[in-house]
Amino acid sequence: MITIGIEAFSGCNSLTTIIVEKGNSIYDSRSNCNAIIKTADNELISGCKSTIIPNSVTSIGKRAFSSCSMTSVAIPSNVTTIGDAAFEFCDSLTSVTIRNGVMSIGKSAFSWCSSLTSVTIPNSVTTIGDGAFALCPSLTSVYSYIENPFPLETEFYDVFYEIHKDAVLYVPKGTKGKYEATQGWPDHFAEIVEADGIDNVMVKDGKSSSVYDLSGKRLFEPTKGINIIDGKKILVK
Repeated sequence: MITIGIEAFSGCNSLTTIIVEKGNSIYDSRSNCNAIIKTADNELISGCKSTIIPNSVTSIGKRAFSSCSMTSVAIPSNVTTIGDAAFEFCDSLTSVTIRNGVMSIGKSAFSWCSSLTSVTIPNSVTTIGDGAFALCPSLTSVYSYIENPFPLETEFYDVFYEIHKDAVLYVPKGTKGKYEATQGWPDHFAEIVEADGIDNVMVKDGKSSSVYDLSGKRLFEPTKGINIIDGKKILVK
């Protein structure tokens, strides 16, 4: 096989396994990840609902998960770029955790995700494409850890166009004024709240009596991003 096109498996909602045959010099599905990765540049170009994004992946390709039926996704810290429309039309997706390390979120990256309720954006992000989270009517909580917010692109759709009317933007302590004064951030939120309830700490021992992700899934140990540990939201770096 020489090339695999964009959206090769788009709309295949029941697809659970993707395997690249060993010996392929262009693509691989390392670590039983159930995805197709371009070996030379570590770009994940196509995934399915059971994909686990390997830590070695550095970018998520354009429309890689378009119309996929996954329910939650955590983007590893080695990923620096999430491509345009990478998770567009993922109707079952409820929560997105983008870990520190991601720098660029592409245009319409998570648009039209009708069940999406929660998004975590790390401080490492420096660009967010227009419409990245647009037309997500269930999106009620956005946790941004960007300490110096930058103007958001609005070429076609605002980044947060048509999210839930009561959506709340949670920001780091002391940054509310910056967000209110920066293009694109205050326009579609009912409220901007400095995140007093989220502790900016490192969990060192990785142990807790109860650890959950934001979708309510029980975890064996804390992962990078926001965890619910003993009933309290904790940011793990």
